[in-house]
Amino acid sequence: MIAIKRLAVAAVLGCAVIAASGQFASSASAGPDQTTFTIVFDYDGAQSAEHNYRAFLREARRACTTPGIRPISLRKLEDACIAQAVDSFVQKLGRTDIAAIHFDRTGRRIDSSRILAAR
Repeated sequence: MIAIKRLAVAAVLGCAVIAASGQFASSASAGPDQTTFTIVFDYDGAQSAEHNYRAFLREARRACTTPGIRPISLRKLEDACIAQAVDSFVQKLGRTDIAAIHFDRTGRRIDSSRILAAR
């Protein structure tokens, strides 16, 4: 699980890997104008890296997006929330195949030294 702290759908907190189960978890404290929510994701080793990446991306979009008509400024915050959640997922997961997929799709490189340091 990855916990995401929402301040107008903006900030993503870090997450910790629970290697044995393949789940991601983190706690978040909510202030008066903030909402806390959690993205639950189990990495499925029987599926391809691409499948797992897409599945997490869908969950991040679902968690970070507010339904309905909304101003561009809110959509930009939602996009930032999604990007930060996926970056955090890739870094904490520490798989080079997922990092390569992420780079191909976004152009954002998750440094392999950071992946090794996160372990």
